[in-house]
Amino acid sequence: YLYTSMTMESTAFSRMERKSINLMKKLAQVRTDITFLSKCKKLDVLPKGLYIRNPLKSTYCTDYSEKLCNILSRKLLIHLIGLMYSKQQRIKQEISELDSSIGNNPSMQTRSWQIFSKTKETIYYTLLTELQKKKEKKLSKLLHLKEIKTTQNPPSNIINLSSHKLSQAEESVLSRGLSFCPAKPTQTIQLCGDLEAFFRRLRLKEFFNYPTDQSTQQTSSQQQSPSRISNTQTSVQNSRNKNSTWTPPEGRNPSLDFYIDCFRRRAQAEIIDKQHHLKQNLTRAERDSINSLKNNPDIIIKEADKGGAVVIMDRLDYTQEAERQLSNTKFYKILPSDPTEEYKRELNKILKTLPIDIQEHIHMETPQEPRPGKFYLLPKIHKPGNPGRPIVSGIGTITVGVSGYMDSILRPYAISTPSYLRDTTDFLRKIQSIENLPENTILATMDVEALYTNIPHADGLQAIRNIIPDKTTAQLATELCHFVLTHNYFKFGDSLYLQVNGTAMGTRMAPQYANTVVANLWHVCHRRHSKPSLWARTPSAGPRE
Repeated sequence: YLYTSMTMESTAFSRMERKSINLMKKLAQVRTDITFLSKCKKLDVLPKGLYIRNPLKSTYCTDYSEKLCNILSRKLLIHLIGLMYSKQQRIKQEISELDSSIGNNPSMQTRSWQIFSKTKETIYYTLLTELQKKKEKKLSKLLHLKEIKTTQNPPSNIINLSSHKLSQAEESVLSRGLSFCPAKPTQTIQLCGDLEAFFRRLRLKEFFNYPTDQSTQQTSSQQQSPSRISNTQTSVQNSRNKNSTWTPPEGRNPSLDFYIDCFRRRAQAEIIDKQHHLKQNLTRAERDSINSLKNNPDIIIKEADKGGAVVIMDRLDYTQEAERQLSNTKFYKILPSDPTEEYKRELNKILKTLPIDIQEHIHMETPQEPRPGKFYLLPKIHKPGNPGRPIVSGIGTITVGVSGYMDSILRPYAISTPSYLRDTTDFLRKIQSIENLPENTILATMDVEALYTNIPHADGLQAIRNIIPDKTTAQLATELCHFVLTHNYFKFGDSLYLQVNGTAMGTRMAPQYANTVVANLWHVCHRRHSKPSLWARTPSAGPRE
């Protein structure tokens, strides 16, 4: 500031010199801002003025909307850094032009030029140092606020019950949910194989479920030779074999052929051709955190029983809870050896007594090499002590085919009962249909504790006999249900277990089996006690009255 107070030989040049000094001040400000914003980007913090707030916070405030605001704020930060670099370049160019004009003036003496340059430099570095101290203080405050926010406000859908402290990247990945799919390059050969398998299933479904006109078929069959008819029958027979690779020919259904052709072309254009431009949906730190969580032997990650939250537990606590439940001999017993081969022989013996179409249906759904079920727990974070809900995955087990068939048999009977409640809308509709409701009416709810595992086999099978009017169908359903209930074996750790009471939550028929039992139970109660004004029950849950 000293030089600006000096007496200038010319008013025009004094203005140019003052302008040059002011530009140096602006340059110091811009350079400080660039350094500050670059550090904010590197340390993943946002200045208060650059944070984009959710305009719908009062009506639509979710983790996803907040995440979008953070993404937009970071993009604004990057854009502002680019603008600052451009501004810095323009200021440097203006300073260079001004200094050149001042230095080329014949009246400018060498000593005056040296004093001018030294004064300008002193002003620049003094201001730069002062601004940098202010920015460093501001950055430290931002980092402190970020640390407090990270400690006090973890993502709302993450429940950490373990001793493992999650990093910011691990929290970011888990907050996306366990069904989130990280972007990765398409396996072209696998994709093409999956597409052709899908097209084959469509053609098989059309071939068996939507035959061509019967009169046309009869006419064509009369004109065909016996050998050709025999070949067609053989193809149909082979297609029902689970290991068959036979595919119905093209040309049977032009609409299906057109759909498959369009699907194949679109997959080629939008998936295979664009895989080199795949946009990553995770940062490098988030990808590394997936591997670190996956390879951590001390924790286990499960979805909460209700609410969809992600729960992290110590593996030791999880194992102890599972062993506590499996040690209850009322529901489970340990098997000395793998009973798979024995159970396969029993299933084949039962299937031989069934009609051909039912045999084929169950055979198609039953794996050739079945394995024990998989036992796991879903933490009940809404209850004290966070107990686990026992689930037995029936995928690939000996009972999967029978259970799927029984689900299709029981479903029509279970949902046709007057007390069946589909959803909240159905409940409101039934409430509105009540006329002349007494003033002293009580709205009450009831819940069956551990419904699935507490259904005795004898009571459950009797409920099936009661709800199915046709005796032949009832006998068939009872026999098949008995097989599913008494052959529900699974593995946990190195031990094999058999469930001896109730049905497993995880087998396909379980919800409709539970619905049937509860409907039958309430039907028996109605015959012995007075009937309420309205009785409704939610699917596969305890009664609602």
